[in-house]
Amino acid sequence: MRLFIQSVFLILISVSYYSCQQKSKYVIGVSQCSVDEWRDKMNMEMLNEAALSQNIELIILSSNDDTKKQISDIKYLIDQKVDLLILTPNEIAPMTPIIENIYDSGTPVILVDRKIDSDKFTAFIGADNYQIGTEVGRYAVNLLNGKGNIVEIKGLTGSSSAIERHRGFYDIVEKYPNMKIVFEGDAGWFKTEGALQMRKALNSTDSIDLVFVQNDRMAKGAFEEATKEDRAKNIYFLGIDGLPGPGEGIDMVLQNKLEATFLYPTGGDKTIQLATDILEKKYFKKENILPTSVIDKTNAKILKLQTDQIVEQQSKIVLLNQRINKQLEKYIAQRNITYLISVLAILFCILLIGLLKAYHAKKKLNNKLHDSNLEIIKQKNELEAHQLQLLALSKQLEEATHAKLAFFTDISHDFRTPLTLISGPVDLLLETSEPHKEGYKWLKIIKKNVDILLRLVNQIIEFRSIETNNAKLSLSPNNIDSYLKDWNLLFLQMIQKNKIEFSYQSEYFEHMCMFDLEKVERIYFNLLSNAFKFTGREGSISVLLSRIVEEEQAYIQITISNTGQGLSDDDINNIFERFYRVESHVTGSGIGLALVKALVELHEGCIAAISKNDLTTFIVKLPYIVSRQTIDKADTRITSLEQVHYDDKLTIQQPDSSTEIDSNYTLLIVDDNEEIRYYIRSIFKNKYHIIEASDGEEGLHLAYENNIDIIISDVMMPKIDGVELCTKIKEDIRVCHIPVVLLTACSLDEQRIKGFESGADAYISKPFNPRILEVRIQKMLENRQKIKKHLSGNILTESYNTLNINTLDDALILKLKNYILERISDTNLNVEDISSEFGLSRAQFYRKMKAITNQGPNEFIRAIRLNKSVEILRTGKNVSEVAYEVGFTSPAYFTKCFKEFFHKNPSEIS
Repeated sequence: MRLFIQSVFLILISVSYYSCQQKSKYVIGVSQCSVDEWRDKMNMEMLNEAALSQNIELIILSSNDDTKKQISDIKYLIDQKVDLLILTPNEIAPMTPIIENIYDSGTPVILVDRKIDSDKFTAFIGADNYQIGTEVGRYAVNLLNGKGNIVEIKGLTGSSSAIERHRGFYDIVEKYPNMKIVFEGDAGWFKTEGALQMRKALNSTDSIDLVFVQNDRMAKGAFEEATKEDRAKNIYFLGIDGLPGPGEGIDMVLQNKLEATFLYPTGGDKTIQLATDILEKKYFKKENILPTSVIDKTNAKILKLQTDQIVEQQSKIVLLNQRINKQLEKYIAQRNITYLISVLAILFCILLIGLLKAYHAKKKLNNKLHDSNLEIIKQKNELEAHQLQLLALSKQLEEATHAKLAFFTDISHDFRTPLTLISGPVDLLLETSEPHKEGYKWLKIIKKNVDILLRLVNQIIEFRSIETNNAKLSLSPNNIDSYLKDWNLLFLQMIQKNKIEFSYQSEYFEHMCMFDLEKVERIYFNLLSNAFKFTGREGSISVLLSRIVEEEQAYIQITISNTGQGLSDDDINNIFERFYRVESHVTGSGIGLALVKALVELHEGCIAAISKNDLTTFIVKLPYIVSRQTIDKADTRITSLEQVHYDDKLTIQQPDSSTEIDSNYTLLIVDDNEEIRYYIRSIFKNKYHIIEASDGEEGLHLAYENNIDIIISDVMMPKIDGVELCTKIKEDIRVCHIPVVLLTACSLDEQRIKGFESGADAYISKPFNPRILEVRIQKMLENRQKIKKHLSGNILTESYNTLNINTLDDALILKLKNYILERISDTNLNVEDISSEFGLSRAQFYRKMKAITNQGPNEFIRAIRLNKSVEILRTGKNVSEVAYEVGFTSPAYFTKCFKEFFHKNPSEIS
């Protein structure tokens, strides 16, 4: 221990000595507003000056003319604890408060080249932009003898340099009445934008004598654009920056591209000198104005020679600094290695002594451990043998359980089709039977028991899907309070029969939220059925819907309490185990509450049971998820059930359903079961024209040959099944617009997923309520009509994907629109040419267009022509020119069609 303490002390002395040898460095952050040649030169000068001082570290960032990025860069530099900040603000307004806050916090701030709308900064260095503007103005006056048309192309509008250069130039030019600024444009300091603004200026006026561009980079773009139009030789171009180097300002003067450029000094070396004075508490001036001068043909060649020599010297300095830094790095590395070797040698000696002592102690301990390990290994082998036996038994039990569930699941699937043929006709008979007759009561009993059998079948299938990890959530926005009230009505008969006091309360909160409707229904129905099962005559049951927050997570909480004999502690601990039954009540399958727990956990929620005295309570917590965007769109609730309302007296009020559908709709029914086809035909025979097919292959053929509006298809069929039929429909351009509803006896989620992946518009499990199917078909046809109406009124829209139409239809409409626009002036453009171009017959093309847009091909073409004519009319062309340009044979016919379409004359468009 003594040797170890001595070695640590030695290491601390070495580290302290090394730290004392290091020079303290200033860290200076630089935030440039953009990336260009001028700022590259300035950055190089700052780096060279910093290298000469040997005690300055520079962090240089550029926002690339993005104010938000510059704000982010400044925050990063402040987080790095810089000693001083050098800034070129991109824009005045947003940058002013940021710089004021930094200055007030005590960090020195140097503004370079540009200013802010405040005096809260440490120092400014750069040329006087206003003075440069006035010098350019005087030079322009002398050049034009006080007379001529001027174009000014400015930098970024919000930057101080652009504002001051313009003000200085304008203050001189406005004194000469015969000199006019005929065009001003903002090019944001970029060459391409300079060219764009020059093009606008050339298009706006035929007479330009001089172009003042606020930097050489934009001037280069402006000159090149004027050269393309063969007008550059008659125009004087003036720029600002005067940078050396190939293609820069001085070269442009020598190449007769610029009449003159005005030197705007970078001053990078002087900026670092100023920063050093501030950091070392030396005297400095707050305003540091750098000199400027004009560069024209009289002095450009001399300046080029001088700047070339300076650039060469700077390159040599950079190379020298690099060599010095490499040597310094080698020296530091060698010194560190020497320190490290010395420390490691000492530690090695200490560790060696410790290892020798530890070796002797370990040898003694190992002898004792060896004997203990032999005994432990013997016990372990015995335990592993027992464990293998238990695992084998457990696996056998699990396989037997899964085999049972698989068997019952298969049986349950076979039950669905006959249940459909019982449940559906019973529903129809109940509607036509008189309630006071004996037969009506028997039908009600049949209906009740069919529903019970169906719930048991669904429960087995759902439990099987959870056991095989195939259960999936299908979240959708729904009103939880409204649905709980609807489900309470299912127990109305039991409430009245057993004289049970039933109460339902809902706390006030936003009831629209995201959950799986079918699974929550199963959870609630099982729990409420369980409560009625254990509640005696004249007992009480209460339900409370509330919203709670636990550990920053919001939950929907459903609390169901019932009176009765209560549950023992053993029952409470095992109540959610599968196949567990309470001893005092042996009826039931034993999987209801296990299924409830699994469905709750699938929602990432939790469930608990509490029994105290004679009161048993189940508490369900489901994550409270609100998708505001989705809920706002769900302005009406369309469900698979008839709409019912729940009031305080538990009465049912049926809504008025009087929506009429055009009987001209054609419905194709595809099912290999003749009785199912008859049943579905009986539901819709008074509303739609019906076509039937006994298998998927026949159904596909009929879809091609007839004008089908919607298809109802079974999934399991010979030749082509329903999923394959749907896939072929949705992948064929001729019929992909037809909505497809799949019916199946299998309700497992993986089967649903396959159906929806094939493109199915709806998926309904057997047995189904005929009113559910009827309302679903009605709503799909209504939505199809809305899409047609929207498309017919938005012909020039780029894409229709937001309307959830088939992607093939979307591509067809877009391609067709572009095809017509490319040939819009062709008066001979006809439907035969277009249908041939798209690989369809004339009849197929007509049916397709009518189905998608609710317009015939000729109407669609005319609508494209008329919409395009509005764009052209707004450019100033007369009616006759526009009529022929969009393919009409005469202006009179064009005017007639235009007035019918837009309810105004073409001459009224401006």
